[in-house]
Amino acid sequence: LERLCHQGRAGISAAGENADLRKQLAAYAVEIGVLRDEKQSAAQALLNANEEKKRLTEECDKARQGNGKVVVGFTVTNVAFERLQAQGALVEAFQARIVQAITDEARTAGHAGLAVHVTLLSAGSVRVEAEASPHPSVGPGASQDLVARLGSSSTMARALALAVESLPGIEVATEGPISVVDLSVSLRNGEDVHLVRDRHQALQQSHAALRADHKGLQEQHAEEQRRRQEL
Repeated sequence: LERLCHQGRAGISAAGENADLRKQLAAYAVEIGVLRDEKQSAAQALLNANEEKKRLTEECDKARQGNGKVVVGFTVTNVAFERLQAQGALVEAFQARIVQAITDEARTAGHAGLAVHVTLLSAGSVRVEAEASPHPSVGPGASQDLVARLGSSSTMARALALAVESLPGIEVATEGPISVVDLSVSLRNGEDVHLVRDRHQALQQSHAALRADHKGLQEQHAEEQRRRQEL
């Protein structure tokens, strides 16, 4: 009888242990499932980061080549913006004269085939922004060279002023002697490349963190599988 009681107690104890093991295995299975999902999510995030890193690297390299738009900005004094705008044909002629003056200066500096687009910006005196793009056939660095040459030109401001002064009919919009002031020449991609570089560096840091997280998840997953096998 005692032997039967002892066997019964042992059976109850074994049954309890088996139940505990089943619960533990079930918990491990859930944890492994969660880790598997996290691992897959981390792997996808790492893949997306790799693609974005590649895209930004290409964008940064392209920006460094410097074949973006050259921006020429200046103010034409003593030309009333509102009166000029009221003369549709005069506006077109005004813009054409600006384009011609800039392309002539660029040609003198060794840059032919320039494409120039002019925008008139402000009321009062006329603020002009001209975007110039080197010919597609030129090599890397053409825009940077053009910025350097136009930016150091001692004749461009006067050439622009003369182009406007000699425009037939401009007297209807003038209020005094015409001059060009606040002349600046810049490379639009010159700012973009710094932004791209900052984004690229931030992405590299994020990429490194994702790789570390991915490695940690792999180690956790391997440890959970080892513990489950030991059970």
